[in-house]
Amino acid sequence: MTITLFVSFFAHGMGGMIISQNRSALEAQWADPTFFGTVMSAIGIGRLATFFVAGKLSDVLGRKFFIVLGTVVYIVGLVGMAYTTTLSAAVICAIMFGAANSFLDVGTYPALIEAFPEDAKKVNTALVIFIRIAQLLLPILMLGVFSATGLGVNFRISFFMVAAIFAINLILVFTAKFPDHKAIAAKQNIVNNSVADKGGVKSLFTVEGIAFIVYGFISMGTFMIIQQFSNRFGEAALNMNPDTANFIPTFFAVGSIAGVIAAITAQRKFKAVDIMVILTATSLFATLLVRFFPSVPTLIIGTTIIGFAAAGGVMQMAVTLMTEMIPLGKGVISGIFLSMGSLASIFVPMAVTAIENTNQLNVMLFNAALAAVGLICAIVINIRFKSIEREKGV
Repeated sequence: MTITLFVSFFAHGMGGMIISQNRSALEAQWADPTFFGTVMSAIGIGRLATFFVAGKLSDVLGRKFFIVLGTVVYIVGLVGMAYTTTLSAAVICAIMFGAANSFLDVGTYPALIEAFPEDAKKVNTALVIFIRIAQLLLPILMLGVFSATGLGVNFRISFFMVAAIFAINLILVFTAKFPDHKAIAAKQNIVNNSVADKGGVKSLFTVEGIAFIVYGFISMGTFMIIQQFSNRFGEAALNMNPDTANFIPTFFAVGSIAGVIAAITAQRKFKAVDIMVILTATSLFATLLVRFFPSVPTLIIGTTIIGFAAAGGVMQMAVTLMTEMIPLGKGVISGIFLSMGSLASIFVPMAVTAIENTNQLNVMLFNAALAAVGLICAIVINIRFKSIEREKGV
């Protein structure tokens, strides 16, 4: 079972950036470059519309059901997107991408936690690394293998490749044995939407709760801009060759992998609230570097740093801290935080696409503004967390 889930998320990692990697080809097929932002936003709509319902039903229908469903929906969405010529068709396929994302999440993460209850954090971290490795390899394949073999002439090959990985893995999913989630829940007396644990640091929702909600939006938005739009920035603002520009997100993936490993190590010695402030400030610095000193070297350096700081586990730290500090059920808290990320994936692409039409450099300025707001939120959370610790004598 474990291997199939990792392979699934490997393919999912490629699926998460395949549209942006093929942006130029898709825009030519759509005959309208303004479609891109709407299509990317539709992915967030698909995720937001299905996340809560799928999460509830996962406890009823089982993890395997949603992994199979997510895989099938992803395959249909990938093949369909490759042939879209209208905005309506592209939006439908993008919504399928988002829905498939939700289905895989609500099936995969609980399944791994149930299979490895003692090592859940390590296994889930390994999933993130698999996603980043896939995002590291996709641009390399498109730039190297496809071009060298002539397959790059037809951009649809990349969509078919990811769909094929999902299809082959689907066979393995069908034959895999999953833990009995109902038996485990009964044994551990787990109740969905349970009240918050008695112990731990608690606080009110008014100050840090709002800060966490805003941070959930910001943390997704800042790294999403770099992951999905950095290649077009390189192409339009720095006159990079399109194939070379598509390689830029690879540096983001490298930084992210390093960030995940560094975050795990750092949390053994430092408080998560301190790490959050440092990483968010680092993202802001890197974005300003790219904005005010635009060049290919600074874009590569900045993209790598932002991958390290914004996509290396800071979101996971934030949602964990939120469940510790806010006196609501862990499921409710996680849902609120992740929903803000879904909202960011809807509105941020629309905003960036509009900004691109004015000045490409303003995209980085917008990202810097988001990071600055995120830094303020991180500082507020840090101050409140330590204040509560002092009050409790921790």
